[in-house]
Amino acid sequence: MILFDLNFTLANSNYLQCDCYIDDLSTCGNGITFRFPTWVPGSYLIRDFSRFISGISVESNGQPLNFSQEDKTTWSIEPCNNPVKISYKIYLFDTSPRSGYLDEARLFFDGCRVFIQVDNMLEAEHQLSICAWKEDDKVYTTMLQKTVDNSGFGLYTAKNYWDLIEHPFAVGDFQCIEFKVNKVPHSCVIMDADIAFDQDRLRNDVVKACEGQVKFWKSMPIDRYIFFLGVEPQGYGGIEHTYSSSLLCSYNQLPYRTTKKENKEYISLLGLFSHEYLHVWNVKRLRPEVFVKPDLSGPVYTEQLWIFEGITSYYDDLNLMRAGIIEKKKYLELLENNFNRLLINYGRCEQSLAESSFDAWTKFYQPGENSVNAITSYYLKGSIVALMLDLKIISETQGKYSLQDVMLSAWQKYYVERDGLPEAAFEELADQVTGLDLKNFFNTMIRSTQDLDYKYELEKFGIEFNIAKDNKKAAEYLGVVLKPGPEVIIKNIINSSPARDSGLCPNDEIISVNGYRAKNKTINTMLANIADDSNAELLIARQGKVIKKDLSVMPSSGLKRCKLKNIEENKLQNTWLKVYG
Repeated sequence: MILFDLNFTLANSNYLQCDCYIDDLSTCGNGITFRFPTWVPGSYLIRDFSRFISGISVESNGQPLNFSQEDKTTWSIEPCNNPVKISYKIYLFDTSPRSGYLDEARLFFDGCRVFIQVDNMLEAEHQLSICAWKEDDKVYTTMLQKTVDNSGFGLYTAKNYWDLIEHPFAVGDFQCIEFKVNKVPHSCVIMDADIAFDQDRLRNDVVKACEGQVKFWKSMPIDRYIFFLGVEPQGYGGIEHTYSSSLLCSYNQLPYRTTKKENKEYISLLGLFSHEYLHVWNVKRLRPEVFVKPDLSGPVYTEQLWIFEGITSYYDDLNLMRAGIIEKKKYLELLENNFNRLLINYGRCEQSLAESSFDAWTKFYQPGENSVNAITSYYLKGSIVALMLDLKIISETQGKYSLQDVMLSAWQKYYVERDGLPEAAFEELADQVTGLDLKNFFNTMIRSTQDLDYKYELEKFGIEFNIAKDNKKAAEYLGVVLKPGPEVIIKNIINSSPARDSGLCPNDEIISVNGYRAKNKTINTMLANIADDSNAELLIARQGKVIKKDLSVMPSSGLKRCKLKNIEENKLQNTWLKVYG
């Protein structure tokens, strides 16, 4: 058994003190080796958490033991026959959902940020002791309690290391919204004690979103659940765990009494709740075979992330509509926005979905100014592919089957009956469940950079798909993505666009267009007034120099946007966009 003892003696310095006790060394062999994880399951980037560790010491029966560092994450301790204590402190000052934060008021951490791995003891029981801190504080976690007080301070237990890191901890004086889904206790811990918002509205909408996912999966594999919600002036994102998820949003995404029903910021937050809750099934239980107890010391590769994040991203917004939170019209607006985000992503022409999944470690999670031209998102393109797959299955089986049937079969076969989805098994299963031959579809959509005929598929469902120039997005039409702020500073240049052909570069500041001063709030109007088959003279600033550039606009060269329109509510559409009863 391994025991971690946490205390707050250094909280004012943003350090969490940790003492790790190892009482049974029988499985450790000749000495003890321990290491810090380099990444968090669900976030595919090497983060090297050992860089936040300091003050390491090792002792046995009060006497120091010799130890040495083997590499950037690994330490070895000399052989010992008696219980060992490893002490270290962790610097926590990152409010990201996949990291950790500690100050004089609150604590939040993901287990990978705090807990070492002891070689040959990953399957042993792990316990966690957390001492009382401030009078009004409470501990929030889904880890199983062993002996705790009314505030949650005390002793917790995990069956092994993998269980240990699946339970984030939050300690502080927080707001907590409680509710039940399918009779199972849930809560949402708001890690900002002072903010006032419409809690009843958030509770009611989150309950609907969660109930929608339960209806989709036709099962409830959990007996408890916590949403940890961090709130900041600017922020958005989340990460899933077996019985919880850690979310981050901005203040303007929370619902207030004046917030309209379909406020886009609030809907975005509900989409995040829906997305992370769907991961209870798809990712945390149904998961790639290589992610079952993965090696946390380095990258673990798979071409399947589009299944686990792309399909989840497709169903997160669709679930809001099916659960009655948003109307069909609003859902189609969200879908239209996703298509347009994909169309401006030239990287979809350079990188396949399989490559996007495999290279997530070095490309998707480490974006740069040229990423829009070099990579595609297995979240975004994966969601569009999931949509097209769903529509294809529904239309070609006359509504008898859908992507949901494939997901339910995958759940049964690769979670209930065995743990882990092998590479390529999902595609074979889709053929088996639907009776269709989907090989060409998967080869085109997953392993090539070709676009599917979106218009053809959508029109079967009564949805018109048109491509046209949008003057409100004139900068985008010309191949320019701008940074926020008053000045006109280029964030990205899209390949095969007028902006690229003119020699504009990321970080260029557009000073004027045809002699008129450019500002961010007016630039789209100025660029929209440039007629096709004409040139515009731009004055730009680049690395301290002022340069003239000629921008040539040809009718066929601009980047177009799509517009979706519901023209016929036919039988296929009703099957696809059905509302849960």
